[in-house]
Amino acid sequence: MPTKQTPEALLLIGPACPHCAALLEVLSKLVKSGAIAQLNVVNVSQRPEQAKQLGVRSVPWLRLGEFELEGAHSEGEIKQWLERVGSLQGKSVYLNDLLFSGKLDKVTQLAKSNPENLRALLILAADSELSMKVQLGISAVFEELQGSDSLQAVVDDIGALAENNSAKVRADAAHFLSLTKTEQAIPYLQKLVRDESAEVKEIAQEALADASH
Repeated sequence: MPTKQTPEALLLIGPACPHCAALLEVLSKLVKSGAIAQLNVVNVSQRPEQAKQLGVRSVPWLRLGEFELEGAHSEGEIKQWLERVGSLQGKSVYLNDLLFSGKLDKVTQLAKSNPENLRALLILAADSELSMKVQLGISAVFEELQGSDSLQAVVDDIGALAENNSAKVRADAAHFLSLTKTEQAIPYLQKLVRDESAEVKEIAQEALADASH
């Protein structure tokens, strides 16, 4: 089994930032302990072009592995994010936070760039107790990617949701399968047509009708 790669960090700070020094101290400590491989620190007052390039509007701003974190974070919180780096479950926590904070465009961009982020969204979609805001965000991302190669790459992952105990999750699965616009989704939809839930059946039937045109 491959060894998990130690992540690198990029920290953007500013001269009038009340939380930057504390976060820099935490990150420096984690570099010394070996939890972070390398820390690059940029003062945005000296390198404003880098902040602009990254779309950073406030500091402290931290890129930790694949995650971009804004604002103050305790040592415990940073350690939690370090544990999540490189894992699908970690991606799902990150994407959940982004959607909950209204950053739909960023999540859509991440989903377009890497199907693994779609798989992370499907982990969230399998939770029938998910907040409505995040549920709507996930649906919006999948609708934006309708018929794309990225969405077609995760048909089997979507199909796995068809086995979920929650009728609501199975209904979402039927909807997401319809958005893939690929024949690979048809066997899953044919199974959902026989679902015990009338709503799931209806969505699957409509999707199959569209697929036959």
